[in-house]
Amino acid sequence: MSLQLPGDPFVIEMRPSEILLADGRVDLKLELVLGNPSDVPAEGIRLTLAMASARPDQDLMLSAFHARPPVPPVADPFDLPARSATRVPGTLSIAGDTLHVVNVGARPMFVPIVMLDIRWRGGLSIRHFSADFMVGTAGQGDKLGPIWLDRGNSRQTGLAMTRYVPQGTRPAGR
Repeated sequence: MSLQLPGDPFVIEMRPSEILLADGRVDLKLELVLGNPSDVPAEGIRLTLAMASARPDQDLMLSAFHARPPVPPVADPFDLPARSATRVPGTLSIAGDTLHVVNVGARPMFVPIVMLDIRWRGGLSIRHFSADFMVGTAGQGDKLGPIWLDRGNSRQTGLAMTRYVPQGTRPAGR
């Protein structure tokens, strides 16, 4: 599923495969497909991915992350030729004690957010693009289902992602 919005410099496809809940942490296994739809190569791409838990002040958290990602890039800088794509597999982790847990019907759940930050050379300057994605279980119509935490150590599959756009930056009609 492509998660590109009008004006995005890249085509992004996120493929979450599973979430593992064990040993006081949450691990999300995924594959990112990053496509360059333009006629110009993107050079020296530095790609940073991280996971957090959705929470009431998440727009501030996301803004702070994208201003200066606190984690290193997931790979050495790389070039992406014009009209090409690359795959980046990975596992993102978050400590269980940092989750924003919500109880729904007396059941604890949370919603993971994947933060993507891309910086690359564009002529003589460094260009920047960021995007965020909510993760949940598929099969809930247009909405994602929650990640339940009351199953003990567990492995959950059948995941989906949707693009998250902070409140103040949503295009009209969204």
